[in-house]
Amino acid sequence: MCKAPELGKVKTRLAASVGDEAALRVYSAMFKHVLLRTADAPCEFVICFDGNEDVLPHSEYIAIRQRGTDLGERICNAVEDVGSFDTCVVIGTDAPFLDADTLRNTFRQLSSTDVVVGPSVDGGYYLIGFNTVNNRLFDQITWSSDRVLLETRERCTELGLRAELLPPMIDVDTLGDIHALEPQTQLQESIARLLMELVAPIS
Repeated sequence: MCKAPELGKVKTRLAASVGDEAALRVYSAMFKHVLLRTADAPCEFVICFDGNEDVLPHSEYIAIRQRGTDLGERICNAVEDVGSFDTCVVIGTDAPFLDADTLRNTFRQLSSTDVVVGPSVDGGYYLIGFNTVNNRLFDQITWSSDRVLLETRERCTELGLRAELLPPMIDVDTLGDIHALEPQTQLQESIARLLMELVAPIS
């Protein structure tokens, strides 16, 4: 799930600190990085986008337009538009440390549970996976808030769905999030350093 990288339409909270152009550079860098780092995962990818398709990063993946008024509707409609699947994992483009190993771990966990959630440190999630979609899992969630993960876990309990959590990651929405990144590998260090450079003041 993503927005097309368009000036003034992505990373608006970050843009309030660093400007629209720097925010767009950060978003575009994370988008391309996530596409690259997840490419080896054992699955088919579909880009579900909002905005101008012409500015999406080049890839071989099918791209379909998002439908719906909030993120919950957009996820449900995207899953419907994709068609039949054995297992589905929904990711975004805001977690720069997301990689193919994370997706492999998700698929392994889904062999013995109903839902897998990757928590973001701000109270949301960077990933959600399931074997069978239940639209109620995404209904009346307080999106873009620190209650998303809590409400999703409560909904799983209400629906009788077994849920497992992945290790938490930072979703980059603000300048503080970029400064808070703590890379553990050389590749993580590379993207963290790039994001810092992209928001550094030009002297």
